Amino acid sequence: MSELNNSSSTKRKKKNQMSNKECHKKERLHNDNEGDYDQQHVVVVVDDVIIPATTTTTTTTTTTTTSTLEESSIPPLEDQQADGIAAYNVFSNKLLRQRILHYLPIFTLKRSLMTPCGDAQWIGDTSVLQLTTDEPYINSACWSSNRVRHLAHGFTATFGFRMGKPVPSGHDPRTADGLAFVIQNSRQGKEAMSTGEGAGMGYGGIANSVAIEFDTWRNREHGELDNSHISIQTGGRKSNSHKQSYSIGYAPVVKFRMDDYAPHNVVIVYDPVSTAAKHITVSLDGVQMLKINLDLQVLLRLENNDEAHIGFTAATGQLHQEHIIDYCHIYRLNTSF
Repeated sequence: MSELNNSSSTKRKKKNQMSNKECHKKERLHNDNEGDYDQQHVVVVVDDVIIPATTTTTTTTTTTTTSTLEESSIPPLEDQQADGIAAYNVFSNKLLRQRILHYLPIFTLKRSLMTPCGDAQWIGDTSVLQLTTDEPYINSACWSSNRVRHLAHGFTATFGFRMGKPVPSGHDPRTADGLAFVIQNSRQGKEAMSTGEGAGMGYGGIANSVAIEFDTWRNREHGELDNSHISIQTGGRKSNSHKQSYSIGYAPVVKFRMDDYAPHNVVIVYDPVSTAAKHITVSLDGVQMLKINLDLQVLLRLENNDEAHIGFTAATGQLHQEHIIDYCHIYRLNTSF
């Protein structure tokens, strides 16, 4: 009997000792957690650019036995705060902010940011845009899913295209019709597209638009002057058209073919600030082809007097070719430095 009592007493002592240890352990954990910090990240937005900053608040944290981040990989709190303050100071400086924003695109041809219409499609997993295949009677377009901002204050657009037949064939070697870089704020928005003939190059009939077309077929019945030409077409706030009467700037391309399936590079600059007259220039493969006076805010009805959809259109008719856009970037115009 005494052995049983001694055994029970021993068990109670061990249990009490364990309880005391747990209490001490909890007390140590509580003391260790006092004064821990939970980092809260906030942002400062200046001219649509997000600037990270770091503040701290005191919280109580729970203990974990494992961690996915090593302590040494986390910068000291003082460094994080200093970085946030430095970033804010940089973007508070108007000149520095202008220099930085000048190098940040306001538009990039990227499949996640675009809405294809008609037969437009992406090539593989890339952001190379194929507007048409080498087949007849195709209309297509591809627009920025959201309106692009800062257009009225000036921009520089660069893009590369290929037009033509990828391999020679025994079929008709003639090519048609062409592609266009288009700014539009029509009611159809990102679903706007021409349903007309190939000569319309995918933008014909789109209201409140301006199209810079790269045309590879002469439509004599509509007054076109050359087989290969660049033209700026607009109907103002009414429907646009490929007809020669809608052209506000025209340049023949005679030194080389645009439909040779070789890469060609375009630079479009809209400058509303550097001279008394607002104007736009178009350069192809390093050669300025067009320069005309143009005021986007007067010509078109822009959203918030500054925003519109940007994209590309193309079409084929009885004659056909591939139309491909390899890349496109648009930046703010900066004339202050």
